[in-house]
Amino acid sequence: MAKVPSQAVSRLLAPSARTATTRGYSPILGLYLGGMWLTTVMLTIFGLGGIIYLIDIIELWQNVSSRNVGMGTTLLMSLAKTPDLLLQLLPFAVLIGSLVWLNQLNRRQELVALRAIGLPARRFLMGPLIACLILGGLSVAVGNPISAAMLKRYENWNNSVFPGSTKGLVTAGGSIWLKQSEFPATATSQASGRDYFIHGRKVSPGGDSLGQATVFIFDVKKNFLARIDADQAVLMPPTATTEGYWSLKGAIMLTPRQDIIRKPELTLPTSLTPEEIQASFNAPGTLNIFELREFIATLEESGFKTNRHAMALQRLLALPFMCMAMLLVAVPFGLRYTRVRGLGMVIVAGVVMGFAFYFFGNLMATFGLSGRLDVRLAAWLPAAMATLLAMALMLQLREE
Repeated sequence: MAKVPSQAVSRLLAPSARTATTRGYSPILGLYLGGMWLTTVMLTIFGLGGIIYLIDIIELWQNVSSRNVGMGTTLLMSLAKTPDLLLQLLPFAVLIGSLVWLNQLNRRQELVALRAIGLPARRFLMGPLIACLILGGLSVAVGNPISAAMLKRYENWNNSVFPGSTKGLVTAGGSIWLKQSEFPATATSQASGRDYFIHGRKVSPGGDSLGQATVFIFDVKKNFLARIDADQAVLMPPTATTEGYWSLKGAIMLTPRQDIIRKPELTLPTSLTPEEIQASFNAPGTLNIFELREFIATLEESGFKTNRHAMALQRLLALPFMCMAMLLVAVPFGLRYTRVRGLGMVIVAGVVMGFAFYFFGNLMATFGLSGRLDVRLAAWLPAAMATLLAMALMLQLREE
């Protein structure tokens, strides 16, 4: 009998290089788990979207029922608003879907099999985590432009149903356009339904003064009434005894009859405040992620605050990582279910945790909007806190 070399015997008797961290795992398993997770989360998103859509239809119908708006228009308005709401609730949908996915794995005994072969959580979660990152990235790159376009369409419908709201536009050069409807009727004055389009080439840092201002006045039938050119338009806020107005310095008025009227000062009634002017600009939800950066730069050039739009941009950038954090938060609760068999309490605890992080995120956003916290820190802190908490829970349960 031939001798077997001692080195060959050593290699045969040596322990396998496949440890518990690699045993039983393959790319096919990752694709299976990732695909199953993605399917469950997508069904959760559609279910949540249906609930949101029905609730919004009921609320919207109550608001427009007195304005002779058809049911078809109401359905379309609510449908145009739903994608933006779903994008905001995507992390919560990921949390609920992940809990349901873990429950399905347990009911099919698949989670028990994964644990029996010694596969740690960080290994079999690789597929779902990659799928979660892809879902978050597509939501930002594809879903956000779609939701922004549809929300813009919703606002156009809403302005036609509820006319008279103030609208603002900041151009790339830093000038500003404002649309102001007739000052509301009071005990001493009556509204005539006029519309005023105000253009200012320069804007003061506080937004209460426009340089080289031009005002176009139209009647209720959209007929041109007059044009006013002024060296400066100063916004005078209302007081206890007087109503708010624009003070037009060095004004020149031109009427359709070619009449030219020069006045050292003209007043134009208004109910606007600098805060309302700021809020009248494009809402962050109507601008996609590719437009937000340019709009923020334009606001900075015009001297207006950018906290609201900068916060929206940072939260969009953090969305994929917030979704991954919610998946990690769901894992300790789902794995705990395989031990204690208390599905109801586990899901309730997971949902409460999700709501806690949702309100924590809104609280941080409030601090960011008020300027008490940097908007980047306010947007990214909830995702970082959720990830650290999930890792701590998994270590506590020895599910690393």
